[in-house]
Amino acid sequence: MVLYRHIKTQQTMELVSYHGTEYALMKFNNGSTDYVSRRELVEYDVKDGVSKREMVIPAAAEKEERNERRESSLPMETRLNLNMASPEQIADRIHGVGYSTAKKIVELRGTLPGEKFSSLEQLRQVSRVDWDEVFEADLVFVA
Repeated sequence: MVLYRHIKTQQTMELVSYHGTEYALMKFNNGSTDYVSRRELVEYDVKDGVSKREMVIPAAAEKEERNERRESSLPMETRLNLNMASPEQIADRIHGVGYSTAKKIVELRGTLPGEKFSSLEQLRQVSRVDWDEVFEADLVFVA
């Protein structure tokens, strides 16, 4: 078992798996797991304390990541889930929607039951957006 320590929080954690060359899935002392940038981790030796060595990702994992990216045949999801999107994401992804309108969309979402949209038609309550064009372009969805 290889242990690492997070540079900022000083939490000790165990490596579960690599996620490309930049991130690793780590298991924390409390049993939870999360992705952590490998640049924020240093090896931890129980006897000597923290060493100065950054996490080293094996060349095999790096090569496997490159092969996975090259062989992937599924297109990247281009539609935006409006039940999960932040105002910044909405403004960036929907042509003609500025930040203030995106905030109104998120505010509307917060007033709905369960704080989520149940249909795209609910978006028509937000003015200044050509929703017919957005729906036709299939840019958004609610899930």
